[in-house]
Amino acid sequence: MTTAQKTKKFYSCPDTASVREVPQPIQHQVNANRADQLDGRVAFYIMEEWYTLDSQEVIRSKVMEKPDVDGVIFFRLSQFYHSGKPNLELMRFILKSGYELHFSRERLAICTEQALDELASFILSCSYVDQRDRSREFINSLIPMLDEADRRKG
Repeated sequence: MTTAQKTKKFYSCPDTASVREVPQPIQHQVNANRADQLDGRVAFYIMEEWYTLDSQEVIRSKVMEKPDVDGVIFFRLSQFYHSGKPNLELMRFILKSGYELHFSRERLAICTEQALDELASFILSCSYVDQRDRSREFINSLIPMLDEADRRKG
C-alpha cells in the first residue's frame, strides 16, 4: 500500500530520555513502522525537551492545538512515567481529545478510556519495574551474584 493510500495519520514521538540507547532516527523509523502496521503514516514528529520530560508539556500543548492526526505513536511506554509515577491523567486527556495512544516498543495500543482503565494496573506495574531496574541499589545487589557466576565459569 502506498503512503497516499494510508488512512491514518500519526504524530511520532521519540523518547528524548532514550536517545543514548536508541538514536532518534532509529526511534522515528520504529514509530513509522508501527504506523504502517496500523494502516497509517507519520505525518509529524515531536519530542519533549530534556527539561519537559516530567511535565510532558510539549505533547500536551500539541494535543491542545487539535492537530489533524488520528493519534500519537510514542517510542515506549516509559515516556509516561519519567517523573516516577504513570501520568494517567495526560493519557486520559489525549484520549478525551480524540486521539489514539500507541507504543512501538511494547506494541501496545490504547484507543479508549475504557482500555486505559483496563491497562492502568499493567502501566503502574511497568513503572515500578522500571524504577527498580534503574535503581542503583538494585544494580549493586546484582554484582555479587554476577561475580559468583563468573567465578564458577572460570
